[in-house]
Amino acid sequence: MKMRYPLAAVAAAVLLSGCVIAIDPDDHKHVSSNEKAQTMAQMPLGSSTELVIEQLGGPEKVEVFQRAAGEYRILVYRHGDKNSLTPLVFLNGKLEGIGQMAVDQARAAAPSVETK
Repeated sequence: MKMRYPLAAVAAAVLLSGCVIAIDPDDHKHVSSNEKAQTMAQMPLGSSTELVIEQLGGPEKVEVFQRAAGEYRILVYRHGDKNSLTPLVFLNGKLEGIGQMAVDQARAAAPSVETK
């Protein structure tokens, strides 16, 4: 009886030794550069932040700021070569625009008004 457990452990180690799963903590879903570019191009405006992250994985960079319209969140994704970055702009959790022009418009939006 005592031999079964050590044999089972050895058998499990041998069987599982070929199974290695690598997970990048910054990118919960591995998506190739080409897939990211295609997915971004087809992403409908109004998509939720959660859906975009589910589709594209974790962003390279995140920026959050407040304006009168609400909370802006910019997720920046790398695709193609190492210099290809695309920002996705969200307003209150919904995709508002893609690209530098959308970022510029969000930053130029009326600043938030603080109440006293």
